[in-house]
Amino acid sequence: MQAFRRFENELNYIKNASCTTVEEYELRSKFRNTDVIDGSCVWNGYYHLHQSLFGKNK
Repeated sequence: MQAFRRFENELNYIKNASCTTVEEYELRSKFRNTDVIDGSCVWNGYYHLHQSLFGKNK
């Protein structure tokens, strides 16, 4: 749960820049709805969340 909270908090700090790859994150709960578009090419939040939940690939 802590890893997911960190991911959610980091979404607030994404700055939209122009990049060829754009990722969209949509989080829904009964308390809060968040839509974020990341075009920065530098944020790896999903990668870190995946690593926290499932471990590193070997």
